[in-house]
Amino acid sequence: MSGMNQIKQLIFLERMKFISAFFLLFLIHHAFIFSQETITIDAGTDDGSFKNYTGFIHGETNIESHSATLNMLLSLKPNFWRNSDWFETQELATDLSVQTTMVISDFYANFKGGYSNAKPWLNWTEYESFVATLVNNYAANGQSPDFWDVWNEPNDPITGQVIFLN
Repeated sequence: MSGMNQIKQLIFLERMKFISAFFLLFLIHHAFIFSQETITIDAGTDDGSFKNYTGFIHGETNIESHSATLNMLLSLKPNFWRNSDWFETQELATDLSVQTTMVISDFYANFKGGYSNAKPWLNWTEYESFVATLVNNYAANGQSPDFWDVWNEPNDPITGQVIFLN
């Protein structure tokens, strides 16, 4: 290797060291800055300073018979409700003008005695009939949700494993 090539190689290595050091400092600096961001919300107080909360409500049963819970719900003023309860909760959500999603897999799991037994791929005809009946019953009662969630968390070991076919 000639002397000129050695010099070029040394200059290149020094530049790479500088770039690596700069990049490392950049990452450390940003990690320090972003790790300083902390937001704490005490939802146990109501001082009126918060205008928005993010989260979702999922199928509270017989909420209208629990006045304290109903009052908390009404003060929350939800925009979206995820439901797997029968007509009562859907009716309440409709009365509150809340957009809803109905979770079909929760209904099917209840029908089959739990998620461990809810395996629609073992009997597609039964599952298709179940879904059609569910959807038609809600439509006939004027309680159709805005969205239908076909299967909640399909890869969760608790809700069962879905077999995907190509």
